[in-house]
Amino acid sequence: MDTLRRDFYLTCDANGFSLVSADALDRLGEDDDPMPLVESQAAVLVSMIGDDYFHGRLIVGGELTEAEEREWLARITARLELPSGELLVGAGCDPDVLADAHAAGDDGHAFELSPGSYRVDIYTHAPAMNARELLPGELNTVLGAWFRDSHPGEPFPAWLAAECRDLADEYDPEHADDWVELANAVRRGALAVAEDPRACIGFVLHLQPLAQGEDLSRSEVDDEGWHPPETGLRRPVTCPRGLPTEGVGQEEHAGFLSELRES
Repeated sequence: MDTLRRDFYLTCDANGFSLVSADALDRLGEDDDPMPLVESQAAVLVSMIGDDYFHGRLIVGGELTEAEEREWLARITARLELPSGELLVGAGCDPDVLADAHAAGDDGHAFELSPGSYRVDIYTHAPAMNARELLPGELNTVLGAWFRDSHPGEPFPAWLAAECRDLADEYDPEHADDWVELANAVRRGALAVAEDPRACIGFVLHLQPLAQGEDLSRSEVDDEGWHPPETGLRRPVTCPRGLPTEGVGQEEHAGFLSELRES
């Protein structure tokens, strides 16, 4: 089986996103209860810590790259049945959003795969909101210090620099004064910020075909069928730089970097 890799952009204003078999879409019903789809392995639901947009990467078959494996912070494992092979990825688990996924707008996307059963591993990466909240929270990590320890002398990636500037006391308290006066700090060499990449992957969705009857240890869901953000949480050995993406969605930090250059 050839490996499919495709990056996409999703605007997510529903505190989560879903992977749903197109064959099961009409079973959401009038009350939009996704639990029957989850129980029948026709949907995988991922909770997010608040509303956010993100760049995603769908991988079907093959293996993760070294960076994709090294940098993830949380992992969900589930089973997904795709009788027709059509996979819908959308904000929340809204039947209207998922039905419109074929339009490939910012709220949803449709992907044509081979029909069958799939193992699904969903990896949380920086700079997704879940990662940005879990690192200083559940993992008790001071990101600025961690980045310096992991990558001495390297410029801060734009996603991390933007967070340190906005939340200096939480993300890099020992250098808070520099982040508050970021342009001045860059000019005098106290801080360095990389221009590229402008956007990084927030979630990697890795699907691998399963043989009929093959057993799979799946991650637990909450009472409404959603996988909590901290599922499979771990602290990578080194601070993530971020997985670059090009040609999809918006350049997340273009405005931030423009302000920095013009200051």
